[in-house]
Amino acid sequence: MGTRHSNELLLAITQCSEIPLARNSSHPCHKIVNCQKDLNEFQLPEPWTGDISSAPILFISSNPSINEEEAYPTVSWNEDEVSDFFENRFEENAHWTRDARYVLLKNRKEYNHDWVRFWASVRKRSEELLGRSATPGRDYAMTEVVHCKSREEAGVTESISICSKKWIEPIMSHSNAKIVVLLGNRARDVCCNLWEIDPSLSVHFDVNCGKRPTAVVILPHPNAFKKKKVSDRASEEEIIRLQNLLA
Repeated sequence: MGTRHSNELLLAITQCSEIPLARNSSHPCHKIVNCQKDLNEFQLPEPWTGDISSAPILFISSNPSINEEEAYPTVSWNEDEVSDFFENRFEENAHWTRDARYVLLKNRKEYNHDWVRFWASVRKRSEELLGRSATPGRDYAMTEVVHCKSREEAGVTESISICSKKWIEPIMSHSNAKIVVLLGNRARDVCCNLWEIDPSLSVHFDVNCGKRPTAVVILPHPNAFKKKKVSDRASEEEIIRLQNLLA
């Protein structure tokens, strides 16, 4: 799939057809969509971050957390700006973030003082796999099994089935990742079930997901109080094999 088709998918996720239906209290996405009360400032579902069509590593986690102070796409943004944000969020000349750690604030002049710890953890795991420093957005991209934003995974339990069934396979069809890293129990359970792999094993090779047989690494969520390094979960032989995939 080319860049144009990837952009069409990106916009389809941000304009998910379930959102207006989720105003109904019986809809499985009702809780997560209604975490945001101001419809005029509704932050769009996050399709992915980074160049998903070329990044060799793809991280999949639960759902994106929300920060109302961030300069983040809302329903008022035009499609070109929305696409630029998600594809180029970590590019220095795009100015959407600083050092791929600090988010741009709504005034578009300042950056948040607190760095995003999740992003920092993902970069470290990428560097383990690459065996070198990582370029955010190019060496790795990030996506989720639930794309609407919330605090502390509110509404994820209810929406995870419909959202993952709707979007995981289309996203994987646009990814060129050689290694997929599942972060946390929710991503693990959804993807292991979908790809028919054993969730008790941390490393899998030649998994049929996306365009080609892919390696899958299962790690705890960065917020979990568990050992998070690839080296804590994979043997030396497995790590060498994973690094060779990226060489």
